[in-house]
This record gives sequence, C-alpha cells and structure tokens, in this order.
Amino acid sequence: MSRVRRLVAGVALVACIALAAAAVFSFIRDGREREAYGKVASAATREDDGSVKDMAKVRELCPGAVAWLEVEGTPISYPVMEATEEAPEFYLDHDAWGNRSAAGVPFLDSRCSVTGSHLLVYGHHVIFTDRMFSPLQKAYEQDVFVGIGDAIWTTGEGTERFEPIMSMSVDRSFSPIQSFSFSDISALRGWIASLSVDATAKSSASADLASSAKKVLTLVTCSSDFSGRRQRTLTLFVER
Repeated sequence: MSRVRRLVAGVALVACIALAAAAVFSFIRDGREREAYGKVASAATREDDGSVKDMAKVRELCPGAVAWLEVEGTPISYPVMEATEEAPEFYLDHDAWGNRSAAGVPFLDSRCSVTGSHLLVYGHHVIFTDRMFSPLQKAYEQDVFVGIGDAIWTTGEGTERFEPIMSMSVDRSFSPIQSFSFSDISALRGWIASLSVDATAKSSASADLASSAKKVLTLVTCSSDFSGRRQRTLTLFVER
C-alpha cells in the first residue's frame, strides 16, 4: 500500500512540475510577444499624433498586416492580419509573423474587405491577462462597456475613428452579425438597429449613432474563461 502511495505521490509531483514548467514557459513566451508587438507599436507611432500608426513602418516590421487597431481605454494596440478562405482560423494560434502562438493575433474575417462597410475582427481572450481582446470579454455588461473608448483603425488608406455603440454575448453561430454587403447606407443602418435587440450594453447615444453610421467595426472574443464554450462577446463600433 505504501508503495502505491509513493507511486501516486511521484506521479503527482511530476504533474505539478510539468504544470509549473508550462506556466513558466507560457509567461516567458507571452512576455516576448508583448515586447515584439510593443516594439512595432513604438517604431510605427507617428510623432505628430501618438494615436496613429505609420502603416508603411508597420508592414516593414510586420509583413502581412493589413491594419493597426487601438481601442482607447484599454491596452488593445495590435496589428491586424487578414484571414484567407483556405485557412480562415490560421491566426487563432499563430502570431503576426506566422509562429505558433496560443494567444494568436487579431485578424479580419476572410469574408471582409479591409475597406468594407463591416469589419469583423477576431481576437482571443487570454485568461488572467489584459492581452489581445481580453479587455472586451465582459463588454456585454453595461458597467464594463461604458469604460471602452473609441476604436482607431489605421490602414494604408488612412485612419478612421469608430465610436462604441453596443455589446452582447451570443452563441458563436449567431448569424445576424455575419453580414458584409449592404445595398445602401439605409440597409446598413437598419441592420445596426436590428442588432440592438440582442445588445445587453449600449451607448446612451446608440439610436443617434445607428442612424448616422457609415461603417461598422465588430470585435469578437470569447465570453468565457474556459475553452470550448460557445458564447462570444461582440462589441460593435460605428464610424459616422
């Protein structure tokens, strides 16, 4: 019996050591990724406007990036990659340079155009950190939503500012958000208004924002701290 106990204790010790090693490795890797993105952000920041990135510099340091995304009131400041139809989820587990990464990197839905009327961007919620889209995990709660500022979207075409309009937690199959082409501006605005029915957090000016919107940016992340859950947090911003 004592031999069995010693065996169990030994296995438990090995497991603890393995978990500790994995945690240390993850911490080191996350630190390196933070540093890498921070260097790009610093090098690409325009001196005349600290909230705008020089996309030529971004692409020099981060080839493949189609945009730079910042969300005021949060630490979100990352390059945005573009998914392809052949590998639509590649950047869920790869960084901006194509290396394997549990945190991934924000990326544009393959059905979107970087200059389209609806930009749908995915980013991980990295538990116990403020990395990637973690600050948006609970944005569907009103008290969290009100602390989220404007989203700044910079591409080779210039910089656009989007105001937060609403947030919700929905099943990952939620089809209404998967609309990317609109017949005219009225159709776009009608679509935004229809989404507000499912929103649990809204701007006090949501009606005015919806009626004057020209473009929509939706940021998507997991609502849960546990992997494999179906709920997704959608936080919508509009450009007027």
